[in-house]
Amino acid sequence: MLHRRPYRNRWVRTTALSAGLLGLAVLGVVSGCADATKSGSEIKQEVRDQHNRHFAELMAQTASQDFRVGNLDQALANIDAAISYEPEYAPHYVLRGRILIEQHRLDLAAHSLKAALELNPEACEAHYYIALVYQRWSDLETACAHYLDAARIDPSSEDYMMAAIETLISLKRLDEAEELLSSALTHFEHSAGMHRAMGYVFFMRGEASTASDYFRQAMMLAPDDMTVVEDYATALFQAGDPNEAQYQLARLLSDADYTDRHDIRRLYAMCLLQTDHPVEARLEYIKLTRLAPTNCDAWVELGVLNHQLGDDSGLRQVSQRLIGSWPTRFEGYMLRGLLNDRLGNFEQASKDFRHAADLSGDLVEPWLLLGRALEQCGEQTESEQAFATARRLAAANAAQAEDARLTFVPEDDSTH
Repeated sequence: MLHRRPYRNRWVRTTALSAGLLGLAVLGVVSGCADATKSGSEIKQEVRDQHNRHFAELMAQTASQDFRVGNLDQALANIDAAISYEPEYAPHYVLRGRILIEQHRLDLAAHSLKAALELNPEACEAHYYIALVYQRWSDLETACAHYLDAARIDPSSEDYMMAAIETLISLKRLDEAEELLSSALTHFEHSAGMHRAMGYVFFMRGEASTASDYFRQAMMLAPDDMTVVEDYATALFQAGDPNEAQYQLARLLSDADYTDRHDIRRLYAMCLLQTDHPVEARLEYIKLTRLAPTNCDAWVELGVLNHQLGDDSGLRQVSQRLIGSWPTRFEGYMLRGLLNDRLGNFEQASKDFRHAADLSGDLVEPWLLLGRALEQCGEQTESEQAFATARRLAAANAAQAEDARLTFVPEDDSTH
């Protein structure tokens, strides 16, 4: 007795069953529902087209499932099969482009996504994903244009809108970003991301106080997002509100992801200084120099604080560390000069201040300190020369500051 060989593949069995059912349906169409005005060849073509669409849909669904589970090679093979049966359907090319993006084959991805846009210029997903490709190529202008198209076509998508806004901000097209955000916030008023993006716009303009208002709103909408708290604290500090900034920074430092963040700890120490807590600030700087021993600025600020607190031992330690590790920077010599000056070692102090002045460029303070130390040594002529240099540098710096200010002063319309 002969036995029929069973199907080895469940997919093949399922496909065969689907094809059989489709065939029965087709027979019904041909025999019972055919338009009498159509020729036999037209009916056959319709049947063939319907079969192709069904098969393409099946293959596209399978490709989508493979894509979701990360089986990219099989997903690509299945979507290619779908395209071969239905080559004029834009969503197939979009899925193909997404698969290729995940495979880091950006040229091929762009080709597929462009094909989708040729078939349907209003395919918002195609605009979005080709923008992602251009963004990875660092072509932000082209990426932005496609993100804006995606947001225009589907204004209900927060993802498309946020991508367009973030790219505008990256391009420093702040007026356009603000205009788009103002419109978007009427529809996405409870979006933390939208409020945060508006905060970035104002922060980049130097309007830290207004920025902090938007960051606070974003924080209220996303209270567990510590990155929003970081933005809020930074804006508060820049806006001149060290008390609230200090509170928010303390929250951050209590979070495991932020405990070792050097920049956050430094900002926290600066807030403590501004709120008249120098001893607590020094403890934070000591922690910071242990966490980041190569952070020169942290050592300098610790040294200045030790000088202000009268901690000669700490000042000596910091100045030695700075001179040993950063001998071409002036701060270590200036701090050591301050220590020698306080101890009455004016001759050594004058040597330290001269070294600092020579390394400091156009800074006034080292020359003033040098002039005072030389005066203490009885070197009146050299002292006057140092003070004269300080006055000259101060005048030059003031002139530069005035020139910079005038650059941003609008012209008086009445003069035209």
